[in-house]
Amino acid sequence: MLTRILFILKQKARKIIVQLGYFSKPNFLVVGAQKSGTSALFNILKQHSKISGAIRKEIHFFDNDKNFPCTDFSTYHLYFPFSYEVPKGNLIFEATPSYLFKPKVALRIFEYNQDMKIIICLRNPVERALSAWTMFHYGFRNHKKYSHLYDERSFPVAIEEELKDLNNCPFNSPKPPYLQTGIYHTQIKKYFELFPRKNILILEHSDLNNKHDQTIKEICDFLNVPDEKLPQLRLNTSLKDNKKEYDEQVEILRKFYKPHNELLYKLIGKNYNW
Repeated sequence: MLTRILFILKQKARKIIVQLGYFSKPNFLVVGAQKSGTSALFNILKQHSKISGAIRKEIHFFDNDKNFPCTDFSTYHLYFPFSYEVPKGNLIFEATPSYLFKPKVALRIFEYNQDMKIIICLRNPVERALSAWTMFHYGFRNHKKYSHLYDERSFPVAIEEELKDLNNCPFNSPKPPYLQTGIYHTQIKKYFELFPRKNILILEHSDLNNKHDQTIKEICDFLNVPDEKLPQLRLNTSLKDNKKEYDEQVEILRKFYKPHNELLYKLIGKNYNW
């Protein structure tokens, strides 16, 4: 009981301090995509001597419609360390995967800070869809905190239903949008329309594992911080070993994503051969 009271008092005191103007702000954001290595990247970058992370990875401020329109960002700044807790000159960041997918987020971030640097992690959308389904179906089934997000549908049923209703599926649908989340070109275009291209770095999921040091150097150059050897991390391992049973759905998704991937490659000037 005493511990809980002390925690509440500490949070209230922190809020007052932030409202008085004593806070730090993010210099860059990792905006997605979901199930594309953002958790690993967040924990890797926090180990850089010139980078400080938010108090927690996913803040979900800019994708929460209840926070907007917003004239006071003190609630957001609560999630970042105080200035005295950050080494002088360090960059500060957070990572919320749904910032890429949700349609209003890019504009909200731009209005918050037009000079914000944006890191986007992409993953083969077929693999991403299956990985997302395993999380919602297996990972959240008996989860203490996220059981309300549990998706009881099988992967074939989930894909079939979304394909049928793709044009009518709202962004805040109770059912996870496995397919829509992987249509990257429409999502990235919103950021390209607002931020200068030099402020946006696009990474591919497998490069963080297979070309780790090279990818870290690319990030450091983008952020203008010294290149450091940061340890490799692999988080959120697969919750289902045997995925061969979904070969039919995988082929359906490959055909579905082919034209969308071509538009993505044209937009970003890279070809991932997905």
